[in-house]
Amino acid sequence: EVGGGVGSFASLYGKRKKIVVTDSNDYYLSRLRDRFIGHPFLTIEKLDLSKPLIKGSPLISAFDTVVSINDLEFEENHKVALDNLFLLLRKGGHLFTLVPSEPERFGELDKRIGRYRRYSKADLEQNLKDTGFQIQKISYFDSISSLIPSFQTKAFDWCVPLVRQFTPQEPSKGHSLIAIAVKP
Repeated sequence: EVGGGVGSFASLYGKRKKIVVTDSNDYYLSRLRDRFIGHPFLTIEKLDLSKPLIKGSPLISAFDTVVSINDLEFEENHKVALDNLFLLLRKGGHLFTLVPSEPERFGELDKRIGRYRRYSKADLEQNLKDTGFQIQKISYFDSISSLIPSFQTKAFDWCVPLVRQFTPQEPSKGHSLIAIAVKP
């Protein structure tokens, strides 16, 4: 996982043969090391997606799967970040990425939290293809909350089980995009 933060998602992976969680921030790396002490299957590494990987890095072509959740939008030059994600994967490896959608909603809050962009489905697809990925699937995620003003999201949380029954399998709009891409 790239951009592991405090390990919220890494804690969900369970025991695997090997999991590597990365971040570029020393504070988060320290938190990750503290949280996952004694987990022999999990390794913490420093990785800055904004800087090109150094030739000969042991991380190049080291992974069959890379998970990137809400990372690309925080990279000023997301093309370098995508190149790095591509390099991390072995041939046939999969990238799972989640990014915010609806670029027309990009605003002050996005800027304050450090985002440089939101993605349209077409933009994400083109950026992944330009990097060399083959797209397996891109779909919207969290379609109902994209219709709700942000001040009402707490009230919405308790409705989630009911709302799931009415959410289409392939929503045509959503707050985020999920992409699955393969390194050929």
